[in-house]
Amino acid sequence: MAKVHGKNFAVTFNSVALATAGASGSLSISVDTAEITVSSSAAKEFLEGDYTATHSLSGPADFGTSLQDATLFAAIGGGGASIVWGPATGTTTTTNPNYTQTAILTGYTLNFGVGDAVNYSADWQGTGAVTRT
Repeated sequence: MAKVHGKNFAVTFNSVALATAGASGSLSISVDTAEITVSSSAAKEFLEGDYTATHSLSGPADFGTSLQDATLFAAIGGGGASIVWGPATGTTTTTNPNYTQTAILTGYTLNFGVGDAVNYSADWQGTGAVTRT
């Protein structure tokens, strides 16, 4: 089993590498289920439905040209774009897969405190299938 350290994660949105401004992130896939339990069931029973994916990323804000802030701000109201997650930078292999989906930016927050760094958080709703390559 190939394991990787979190510092090596890779994420791009709309072809812009965001991992350099990311301190933590997640790709979360959940599956709809419909309960079909009847009185004669020995335990609860469910049917599997469609799945959805959500994405999030946060870290220190970077206001450089064509970096995290410029990319995310430009995506507000811009529809879906490709988001790609990988456990490690480098060549995609069976032990270093990429997860790709079209996603819509649903939230972008800038946070600050006097004496602290400016941080951001971003959330996306995936639309369509997630592909693993």
